[in-house]
Amino acid sequence: LADKYRDPQGVILAYDNAYKIGQAIVADGEDNYLRARAAALKAMECINEAVDQKRILLTRFERDTLDSTQKTYEQLPDDSDKFLKASIKRYGRKVKDHDITQYDL
Repeated sequence: LADKYRDPQGVILAYDNAYKIGQAIVADGEDNYLRARAAALKAMECINEAVDQKRILLTRFERDTLDSTQKTYEQLPDDSDKFLKASIKRYGRKVKDHDITQYDL
């Protein structure tokens, strides 16, 4: 725990917060999208708690990046099928050789 408050990475890698992130992952069953989304949101929550408690300081760049990332994740759908359809629509046109059948989705 000596490095827990050295930087944002230390906050989320500390065993107590890693455990909280793990709990968020398993709470969403077998849906990999929801599990990943929950893990990211919980990690950001842990970092924000450390900042609010004045345990760590974020640079302006880190603060802006965390806020932007959190806003993006909070706006993601709670339904993996909706996310998948939106992603296929958005990126299917941008990636020339994109073939959704090559993925186990």
